[in-house]
Amino acid sequence: MLQHYDFSADPADNQRLKQLADQLHGFRKQVAPARNKLISHADRSAILAGAALGAATPAEWRQFWRDLEEFVSIL
Repeated sequence: MLQHYDFSADPADNQRLKQLADQLHGFRKQVAPARNKLISHADRSAILAGAALGAATPAEWRQFWRDLEEFVSIL
């Protein structure tokens, strides 16, 4: 979305949106293996292996939700 629309007249807000988007995408990359193999597709071999996929600490989850809240608030 940020590539196609200018959501704020304030350049500082646009820069902060970009920073937050980068952080949110980074977190997504971290949890994507669990989403792809366990939650969405029930990958049999991944489930049987029992390995942790896409683990995130409680602090990382809290940061994700704060970043998302700020991102939406600026929009």
